[in-house]
Amino acid sequence: MDFRFTMYDRQFVLIDTPGLGYSPNENMGVLGIIARRLSKNGSQEVGGVIFFHAITEGRFTGSTRHNIEIFKMICGERFFTRTVFLTTMWNNLDPQGQEKYNLLQRELERQQCQYLTANQSIKFDGDTNTVKAVVEYFARLDPTNPAQLLLAQEMEKLRLNSVRKTTAGRFIALQFNCALCVIQ
Repeated sequence: MDFRFTMYDRQFVLIDTPGLGYSPNENMGVLGIIARRLSKNGSQEVGGVIFFHAITEGRFTGSTRHNIEIFKMICGERFFTRTVFLTTMWNNLDPQGQEKYNLLQRELERQQCQYLTANQSIKFDGDTNTVKAVVEYFARLDPTNPAQLLLAQEMEKLRLNSVRKTTAGRFIALQFNCALCVIQ
């Protein structure tokens, strides 16, 4: 689903893609959907990417940590300045527990997303000002200096027909192989 709008004299198109899941098989499927979407729309047109994470999921371990790593591998280091990490569910928190989640937010910024600036890690509290802050961040990016997602670069330059050979795909496959080793 696409949502188109104009703000700050710039055209924006929000494209909803499935989120990364809890299993390597599910993540490989999501990676394939994202790759097909990029090839359909032209990968040069991606001006930014938002990673959503429910702050109520707790510490950034296990599948959450793996999904952050996959996100980094989809984007690539050159694209990091065009990413926003949006933590959600702030409007559903009990006011007494707020400090616990503030600590989790700081942990995320410190340990998982060292490449992010303060403006790239945003708390979504259900308020339209939060949405405005995200759009403002992307509107300030220089449109004449685009960066391309690493996933798109690899698919194009290597003429890949399978996401399994991309950096993110190899990482997911390694997770899958490790899961098989544990099960055996």
